[in-house]
Amino acid sequence: MRWCLVDRVVFFQPWAKITIIKRGTFEEYRLMKCWGGPNLGPPLFLLESAFQAAAWLVQASSDFEMTLRPFEVERFDTPPGLAPGEGLLWHVTAAPMTGGLMDFTASSIRLNGAMDAAKAVTEFSRPNGTLTTSDGLLFKGVLTPLADLYRPDYQRALWRELNC
Repeated sequence: MRWCLVDRVVFFQPWAKITIIKRGTFEEYRLMKCWGGPNLGPPLFLLESAFQAAAWLVQASSDFEMTLRPFEVERFDTPPGLAPGEGLLWHVTAAPMTGGLMDFTASSIRLNGAMDAAKAVTEFSRPNGTLTTSDGLLFKGVLTPLADLYRPDYQRALWRELNC
């Protein structure tokens, strides 16, 4: 089973930045409830959604020849899980590759009535934006041929659906 934890790509700059929306689903919500946890989606799904955003950045930037495999997480300030319908906006930035690894930073904000996705994307793109985030993520990844893991034509088709 393969989970797609990116619901929409709202900003993309090749080899530099990607901003995605991750929405909480009923299925994710039910996973935690089964184990007696809070009525929220698993926080590790949020980490995986940031990894998937970085992988989409690499895939689309390389014309679907390469993808990213997470190698090491240096920091993960866990955002709270999402209830069904709640959203999280991840903004992932790539640094130039060094020593065969690519460094990424990611920050996120919750989407609610006070902060819609369009406003959040605008704030993220401003050099001195007023947006404050409560969590952060630093991780490294290894570039891998996409065809070793997935069908490039499938990924290309899915990218067209996710990218607005």
